[in-house]
Amino acid sequence: MTAKQDNSSVGTDGTAAGRLDKALAELARSREDDPSKRKQRAKSTVNLIANFGAAGDFEAARRLHDALADVAANHADEPVLREWRAEATASLIGHYSEANKYSVARGLYNSLAELAVAHPSEPLLRERQAESVVALIGAYFVTDDFDAAGRLYDGLGKLAESHPGEPALRKAQAESAFNIINGYLWDGDPGAAGRFYSSLRELTDNHPNEPALRELQAKSTVNLIGIFARDENFDLAGQLYSALGQLAVKHPGEPLLREFLGRGLLNLIIANLQARDLDAACGFHDALGQLTSHHPDEPVLRELWARTTFNLIIGCCEVGGMSAARQYYDALAELADNHAGESALRDIRVKGLAGLVVSYRNSGDQETVADLFKSTGDLELERAAYSLIETFKSDGGNSQG
Repeated sequence: MTAKQDNSSVGTDGTAAGRLDKALAELARSREDDPSKRKQRAKSTVNLIANFGAAGDFEAARRLHDALADVAANHADEPVLREWRAEATASLIGHYSEANKYSVARGLYNSLAELAVAHPSEPLLRERQAESVVALIGAYFVTDDFDAAGRLYDGLGKLAESHPGEPALRKAQAESAFNIINGYLWDGDPGAAGRFYSSLRELTDNHPNEPALRELQAKSTVNLIGIFARDENFDLAGQLYSALGQLAVKHPGEPLLREFLGRGLLNLIIANLQARDLDAACGFHDALGQLTSHHPDEPVLRELWARTTFNLIIGCCEVGGMSAARQYYDALAELADNHAGESALRDIRVKGLAGLVVSYRNSGDQETVADLFKSTGDLELERAAYSLIETFKSDGGNSQG
């Protein structure tokens, strides 16, 4: 049951005001309807609320919401109306949060929480409540109200614990932890982020049959690796990478975990190149190459390997390692040729060729430049590389893949 923006409720004059007036009139007449018709009216009202909320017409959206809430209250023996009312409330909370109207969003959340408590046998109400917590936590981090976000997270944790048979609540808890981790990382507080990461890991470990939790843990791990590696805390970044690798190995049927492992390697390679530790970067690149070769049916790994190969080409060029850069380019070209249907690989190869050409030209080796272009056997690819050469000249060849 999800609100969708559509134009199913259109007033006679086709204007927003016309749609609102017609919808309000229909809701007012709903008492005369049979239950199936009330259900349909509620559904179309939720869609219209989503439309008004997305357009920023909160007055119209709120009027419809309150009218729908009245209908649900007047027909307490029809739980589906409460479900649609909860859907409308959750939708409005999301829109108010995005518009930085936090106090209104919190007021609506309180009413939704009260509704869920009043009807404990209706799990969908709790699910909508949990979804709203995710939206509110994101909003609170925009205003740096970390305490409010933390209290909401704690409350959601208790809600999930009280209803262990409802995995949707744990998923919302994991999504909230992911948002809090990112919020603290953005605020420059990796220590606080680490505490919530530990909470997320514990949640994941306690529910091994819920892959959605592992995916969120893996995404958080990638972000933490990126921050710690950027700050040259390579020991901690390496520990997180190892833990992510173990998670991926333990669940071989979940390719998303391998993708996140590849993204973690990408972060490590870029950070080590920035720290001028070419050997470490090459080692992580080798690890990504092995991961890619072991899973040939996962093109996202090839793309990640290609991106890191491009970064190594540039890194080698910056320290005068032209022979190594040429070897990495040749490997990249071979990969792109072997997977001609994957345009992303070709695009990265073009960038690699352009970066290599600029470096050889800067060293005065025009003969190798000519050989590089000749080896492509592809006029279109050569032209694409030429168009990028000026870009590399202007930024010193530091374009990241």
